[in-house]
Amino acid sequence: MRRRFLLQAGLGWAARASWERIAIRAGEPVFLLAEDALEDHWKVRRRLVRPERPAKPVIVKDRPWEGMGPYLYGSVLRDPADNLWKCWYTIHDPARYRARQPWAYRIGYATSADGREWVKPELGLVEHGGDRRNNLIPIGTRMSEAIDVCLAPPDSNAPARYLGVTLDRGIHLWLSDDGVRWWPHGPGEIEPRHSDTHNSLCWDPVRRRWLVHLRPPVHAGERAKRRIAVMESADLRTWSRPVTVLRPDESDPPEFYSMPVFRRGNLFFGLLHVYDRRRESIEVELAYSQDGHYWHRLPGHPVYLATGAAGAFDSRMVTTADEMVFDGDRMILYYGGWNGNHRSDTREAAIGAATGIRDRFIAWDAGTDEPGFLLTRVCTIEAGRLWVNAEVRGELRAAITDEEGTPIRGFDFAQCRPVSGDSTRHELAWREAAAGAVRGRLVRLRVQMRDASFYALGAD
Repeated sequence: MRRRFLLQAGLGWAARASWERIAIRAGEPVFLLAEDALEDHWKVRRRLVRPERPAKPVIVKDRPWEGMGPYLYGSVLRDPADNLWKCWYTIHDPARYRARQPWAYRIGYATSADGREWVKPELGLVEHGGDRRNNLIPIGTRMSEAIDVCLAPPDSNAPARYLGVTLDRGIHLWLSDDGVRWWPHGPGEIEPRHSDTHNSLCWDPVRRRWLVHLRPPVHAGERAKRRIAVMESADLRTWSRPVTVLRPDESDPPEFYSMPVFRRGNLFFGLLHVYDRRRESIEVELAYSQDGHYWHRLPGHPVYLATGAAGAFDSRMVTTADEMVFDGDRMILYYGGWNGNHRSDTREAAIGAATGIRDRFIAWDAGTDEPGFLLTRVCTIEAGRLWVNAEVRGELRAAITDEEGTPIRGFDFAQCRPVSGDSTRHELAWREAAAGAVRGRLVRLRVQMRDASFYALGAD
């Protein structure tokens, strides 16, 4: 009964989530993409911004226990406590898998000072071939496939600094204080059904709930289990039953392999892994959601991270980490690349790093002939200055209006200093007024631009 109540309550909230009021705060980007922030748009078009592909991988197989090679199903994050970049990656041993032996899947651990050069430390925790000098992490009972690790946000009241989910027949929840030594949370298992993929754990700071995106336990077809479902919990102990939230449409290949999900600013972003059974390949699409339940995809379903050229380390399949890593004005998506197809026993894997400009996931593009416009929902400004992440070849201006759309005195387009150039932090300034003058007031922002690409709002 408790699980059923959580599910119904969660879905009920999701139906109302579109109307939650956005606050523009320091340090948090606001993306004008979903119903929570965007009221309307005019004469602009969305465009997917793809990351730049690497010339070569950053982590490769160089240890005898690494099976087919390191890949992500896994996580990469930058730990603010010691400023180290940390990577948890999956290792697959096809011989043990075919023989139905335990530990066909294991988790390896690597660290880096800069995200480019990686070290595989000798942890001394797992015996392999009679030797403990390796970087393997002891987690699981018979296997540890597809680990997903996150740092517990301070407001989550989590019982440990690190949380992780792994596949070990069912889905299991683990805790750790150092990211290396793990113990199960309570009974450990949070979902008994097999979800043979990268199952993703993330925190919803608005609803104060944990979300796990996984494969649904029930499905319509005999082989059509590869869809995206979500389950949630307020306390990490009582979980709702999974419900399907994303399924292929008529223009898709019929299977979604997985969708690692991360929170950035006011949105969840999903790295949707699309499986083409005919080619036996996986490529990645970008989706977004305001609540983790209702998802948006761009028209035509463009590929965000495609497979590489023939002969490249990632020529046949790509599988990503669970989130971006941010480093100054860069954002980095680590991913596993495969040079063989899904069923091949001779394929090899390595980990690459695709890079992009901070928070530039999807652009709103305005042309050169006439201006385009974006209008926010009613929101509050909780800072003294506003800025915009934009590439402006022509001109961009903003107005602050009241709830009914009437410009507030001193904050109309004419008073806004025009923005031009390419920056992740163009300041929005008005000649005779400062944004702090409307702090806490219910307002809207209206953006006018010509020959420009808009990515996000922000404040400080």
